[in-house]
Amino acid sequence: MSVPRFARALGWWSVPIPAAAVGALDQALSRIPRMPAESAWLTTMRVPVLMDSRRAREQLGWDPQWDAESTLRETIAGARESGVL
Repeated sequence: MSVPRFARALGWWSVPIPAAAVGALDQALSRIPRMPAESAWLTTMRVPVLMDSRRAREQLGWDPQWDAESTLRETIAGARESGVL
């Protein structure tokens, strides 16, 4: 999932910024005490977590119930409901 799509799902803007600058900002924010929880989403957008489910599909006939965007929407809704976001 691209950063612009991720930002749109959160209802945020997406502005192109060089990766080195985003990395430096993420590192700096992580060191500041009492930062709002939203600042942790910068790491989430910067460091993608990828899962290859090909083996499960091929060997077990497994098929995921939800796609990445649906899962992201549910995660965001849960975070908002619990006050994390």
